Amino acid sequence: MLAGAMTGNYAPKKWHNESRLVDFYDMKGAVEVLLESIGLKNITFERRVPVEACDKNISCNICVNNIIIGSMGKISKEVLEGYDIKTSAFFLFELDIDKVLEAEPDSFVFKSVGKYPAVFRDISIIVNKNVESKSIQNIIAKTSRGLLGYVDVVSVFEGEKFGPEKKAVSYRISFRSNEGTLEGEQVNQIIAQILENIRKETGGTLSEG
Repeated sequence: MLAGAMTGNYAPKKWHNESRLVDFYDMKGAVEVLLESIGLKNITFERRVPVEACDKNISCNICVNNIIIGSMGKISKEVLEGYDIKTSAFFLFELDIDKVLEAEPDSFVFKSVGKYPAVFRDISIIVNKNVESKSIQNIIAKTSRGLLGYVDVVSVFEGEKFGPEKKAVSYRISFRSNEGTLEGEQVNQIIAQILENIRKETGGTLSEG
């Protein structure tokens, strides 16, 4: 078993930004980088079975090729109090090494870096709390006409502004073509279709800020 923990401030306070505590998505990003660095693909984060000692609403199973290889989440308030840990932000991941090794590819394939620049767009979606971020990422991927570089979750906010059953999830999306530089209007059309598909499939709407 391989395990890791994350707690404390994400970064020290600087003149251009406030300090903040680490969150679920910081841990998720670290786990993704770790698994991708050894060549694993088709990495997903899904709620299938409960994660011991973690908050049931802020935890998930780590999967590769639809097989659970580990779990991660925010340590529950009860567990933190039991160990007299004085923080509200303590995250843990565990990986089953045997399953990781089974999923590891026998060889690596290296791709050349695209010679045309990427185009970035940020969107923020208001959606029901029970809609998993991965489902929206899948909609973005399948609507991107083969031009998706990556899509990352930037932030998740809940509060009175959105209502008791809603949350706002922000994404950064990278588009890139191997055939030429993408035009802004072309990307705008893709974004419009992404937003329409998100609305149809999840009921999510674009946050106007």
